[in-house]
Amino acid sequence: MATHYDYFGQRDDTRVVEPVDKAKTSITKPKSKSNLTLSEAMPILMYHHIKNTDKSINALERGLSVPVPMFEEQMQLIHDLGFETMLMKDMTDETLKANEGKKLVITFDDGYEDIYTEAFPIMKQYGFAGVIYLITNDINKKGYLSEKQISELIDAGFEIGSHTLSHPNLASAGIYYAQMQIENSKKNLDAMFEYNVTSFCYPSGKYNDRVVGLLKAAGYTNAVTTVEGFAGPKSNLYTLPRMRVRGTGKLADFAYKILSN
Repeated sequence: MATHYDYFGQRDDTRVVEPVDKAKTSITKPKSKSNLTLSEAMPILMYHHIKNTDKSINALERGLSVPVPMFEEQMQLIHDLGFETMLMKDMTDETLKANEGKKLVITFDDGYEDIYTEAFPIMKQYGFAGVIYLITNDINKKGYLSEKQISELIDAGFEIGSHTLSHPNLASAGIYYAQMQIENSKKNLDAMFEYNVTSFCYPSGKYNDRVVGLLKAAGYTNAVTTVEGFAGPKSNLYTLPRMRVRGTGKLADFAYKILSN
């Protein structure tokens, strides 16, 4: 049973967040917007910051932030609905076909420090692990994850993926520059953490066929976009859609989002 926090981030021990009763939930699955059945649809959730914000924070950062209490309620809901988390490195055509509606992926773009300080303790309560797409050149910078924090997350079962060296627009970049960003970010992460990075996230969702070819040549096995939608049996492993989670709305809106395709 999770501790509840109000939306100003203050602990509130007077309120208990009750587990979701799936039999009594008022959330009704709407007609499918895609050709996927509920059992075929796999949500790949996209987060950036997990932090409480106010008007003193710039609009861009507020837009990328999900408040801590909201994130905690979302994780409890995912748990109570019976979902299990999986990692992108385990994503294959076979796993997409055998999903059975019970798995989802939690991804974090850019590698901000609040993944470790805020998201990690909450996810650990439910036995969840996620995928962190790191901008390699930002590791150890203020506001971003340190090598030590990343190592601890890896040890706890999290996956790290590449978000390039410096977050350029790969679709408009020269081929050699794009190749350098793609290959060297993987090499640096592999060496830094004694890891084999196989997952990639396109900066700002920008890519083209040439970029996909560079990913394959560099040894990546999958990549995610910013295209909104569910992954499914017919998804291309190098252009997987995701579901952006925003720091607005109610818990019922989030439930509707992950249950409706």
